[in-house]
Amino acid sequence: MADKYSHVYNILKHNDSSGIIYTRTRKDAEDLTHFLQSKNVLNVDFFHAGLSAKEKNSRQEKWLKSNNQVLVSTNAFGMGIDKENVRFVIHLSPAPSLENYYQEIGRAGRDGKKSYAFLLWNEQELLNLDDVFYNQTPSKSEFLKVISVPG
Repeated sequence: MADKYSHVYNILKHNDSSGIIYTRTRKDAEDLTHFLQSKNVLNVDFFHAGLSAKEKNSRQEKWLKSNNQVLVSTNAFGMGIDKENVRFVIHLSPAPSLENYYQEIGRAGRDGKKSYAFLLWNEQELLNLDDVFYNQTPSKSEFLKVISVPG
């Protein structure tokens, strides 16, 4: 994970725009935020469902009003958020589905300006992702059962 943290840092050290970094766990969100802050990336904070409502509202409001705030978050963040000037979305690991990934990267560039999506992965995560996609795809017989029209 340390290698991924370094990749994120290399992206952010030249960044002066607003973005979201998605992590799988609350601990990853907090650990990555602390790592970045230790490297003097000061416009970063974490967001996850374990925060109090007051903390969540405060962090979300700060991010919404800022032109360069970065939130490191689980997928608890972003639903219903409409911020036009998000310049990047980083996934520390692959999203659990293509639909989730598509929705999450779609939070960048809503103002029509150039924006970026970064996906960090390792070989084991890609193997796991293959299994997830395989298990989410119905077999031909399952598909035919769903679409069959009673006689």
